[in-house]
Amino acid sequence: MRAALSKNGPAMLLIIFLVAVTSIATFWQLRDEAQQPPLASFSTAPDGGRALYYWAQALGYETVEETPGVFSLPENSRLALVLEPQLPGISEDEWQVLDEWVERGGTLLLAGEGFGAARSMQHFAFEIAYRQQLDGEAAFNSANLISPTTQTPRNLQPRAVLQSDRHDYATLLAINGEPLVAALSHGQGVVILSSLAYPFSNRGLKDAGNPQLVLNLLAQAGEARSIWFDEWHHGLRTEPAGVLAGPGTWLRSSPPGQAILYTAAVVFLALVLSGKRFGRPISVKGTQQRRAPAEHAVAIANLSRRAGHRRAIGAYYRRELKQQLGRRYRLSAALPDEEYIRCLKLLRSDLDETRLRALLAALNQEKISENQLLKLAQEVTEWIR
Repeated sequence: MRAALSKNGPAMLLIIFLVAVTSIATFWQLRDEAQQPPLASFSTAPDGGRALYYWAQALGYETVEETPGVFSLPENSRLALVLEPQLPGISEDEWQVLDEWVERGGTLLLAGEGFGAARSMQHFAFEIAYRQQLDGEAAFNSANLISPTTQTPRNLQPRAVLQSDRHDYATLLAINGEPLVAALSHGQGVVILSSLAYPFSNRGLKDAGNPQLVLNLLAQAGEARSIWFDEWHHGLRTEPAGVLAGPGTWLRSSPPGQAILYTAAVVFLALVLSGKRFGRPISVKGTQQRRAPAEHAVAIANLSRRAGHRRAIGAYYRRELKQQLGRRYRLSAALPDEEYIRCLKLLRSDLDETRLRALLAALNQEKISENQLLKLAQEVTEWIR
């Protein structure tokens, strides 16, 4: 039995290695999918937009999502979908490119319910007004539709409506008299604004009525047969040809770098399978007294206490509190405290903003005592729970 195990040892090690690599790759893939932005055309998550991308291809549209190193739109595309752009939204230089493209006859569909979309819609003097509860049935304005839908969507999941002081726009879809989707002329082109995000998502397109709504909005572009999906504002960038960002990019992208990585992997695997030692074994003389695992943590804590790192620890708890509270709503912890609390209050009506503001201010003190830091840490734990 021992001889058989010794003979099959390298094969078993290779199998274990391959299983470990597969498990790690699966974990990172699932992690990347969980962190993909909403309505991204490459996201297969329930709130992603991959289904819309494939559906547009099935309808005969030419789909384009590549974005070069400098922000620009494909000249042959007459319909641009900017779905749930991420903060900080669209910059002034990028708006200049989009405005010129729309004025030449393009159709821009800007949809989303997040703060990135809200900030982007301000460019057209529109605001997104969040509502705690939006009941009632959505109503179409058939006079402004090219191909009226045959079925009213029953599951739009609206969270906000559009508001504006402008009077030169047409309401395409409304609920309780407040617009959810609006269209306005911009030069020779058209801009469509939507505070709805769910109908465009992978999950939303499965609900009755939502595909007809999306198809109707795409039809606003007339004879356009090419759709550009904006992934620039989902963090996707394409480096210009011939430009390498650093050694890591060179190793992954160039043939010599890939050859080095492959050689290193083969050498490492050969060393693991051979089982040879790197040197002679060193005998341990006598018995060594091993330290308890907790001693290291206690020593680091005492050093931190003597060095007076309470300011840094308070900053850590402050950052962790903002990240945990804003994770569900995709709020960035880098936002200023007042803007962060204001945004969070719009999404959580039960938020005690006075208490939260006081806690953030206390954690940001220059001088803080040890007893006060312990109490603040306990309060942060209660907030996170």
